[in-house]
Amino acid sequence: MTTACDSASTPIVAPDSQALQHAQSTRALADLLLWAQRAHASHMQWTSAHAIGPLRFVVQSNDPMARQWLTRCLLSAPDSEREPDFTLSVFSGEAAPHLDPPPWNFPHTDARHLERLQLSPDGCLSAYFDFDHGFWFMLNKETRQAVVWMSNLKDLPFWEEAAPFRQIIQWQMNQTNMTMLHAGVVTDTHHGVLLTGPSGSGKSTTVAACLQAGLKVCGDDLVAVEYTPPGWLAHSVYDAVKLLPGSAIAPPPVLANAAWSDCGDKRLVRYSDTQPNGQVPSTPLHALAHCVISGEPTSRLTLIPPAALLMALGPSTAFMLRGRESHVLSQASRLARSLPCYRLSLGRDPAEAATLIGQWLENFENA
Repeated sequence: MTTACDSASTPIVAPDSQALQHAQSTRALADLLLWAQRAHASHMQWTSAHAIGPLRFVVQSNDPMARQWLTRCLLSAPDSEREPDFTLSVFSGEAAPHLDPPPWNFPHTDARHLERLQLSPDGCLSAYFDFDHGFWFMLNKETRQAVVWMSNLKDLPFWEEAAPFRQIIQWQMNQTNMTMLHAGVVTDTHHGVLLTGPSGSGKSTTVAACLQAGLKVCGDDLVAVEYTPPGWLAHSVYDAVKLLPGSAIAPPPVLANAAWSDCGDKRLVRYSDTQPNGQVPSTPLHALAHCVISGEPTSRLTLIPPAALLMALGPSTAFMLRGRESHVLSQASRLARSLPCYRLSLGRDPAEAATLIGQWLENFENA
């Protein structure tokens, strides 16, 4: 295959030509995305429609095996005649027309090229090449087309099963009132609390305990938030929760007894396999909480400054969602300054923590 990418062989360019070279690289990637779509157009095997709050997108692929692995944790879109915001095409070299993705072969015109990231200044085109696994993520917002291109489905890292296309979805949210965050959300359907914390902080177990206690879940690990006057909304992104075996807080029965699959060092469970109506697509958001395992007998909620919450939420989110981080951090900062922030010191019993959160939600107006 011959593309504009193949002619870019100089690793370093002069500073006065960097802007021109960067623009040329952007055009080359746009051409590559278009070429790949045309080459695979007659080989698509399946299509599925999905939603994240108001965002609608279609996934299609030339590989029949990709459907089960890459869409099982996505939320289906409600029946609607509305056109999708973008179409995401998954191309695998294992299936016809058997085309492997080209390698990264661009001149070094931007610091992000060290990460194999190409980001157009206008926000329209974003691309990432995973050097270790040899696959591409590409999004052209102008044409509303995205591509995931790999030689083999096995080339994708394990986390793509639980959180497929997270990079592309976040790029699509750039320059909007939406962003994804590394957090979970629980709700009584009227008021929601966003729970954040690093891996092992008890966040996912607490979300699961709230589900066990009768509250609703609006996502775990990654959720979308959106500002729509008069306030903030949270939207489910994935039908998935990941639990760390041997955690200091044992998972509640609703998940401990559920079917699961390996996802790296964690266990992946779908909410729809435990309580079909336990997950809501969206909920109003009224507070943020930083989860910390205290080891004490009981759990406590303590007010903290917005900056302290942002320090727990921002860096981990930016690390997970590469490219366009300024949008993520800007929205996270806006959110933390808008809503009350708490430290949730988790005791030894997840059920007790869920009761505390449920009581806080019930008495929200007086909190």
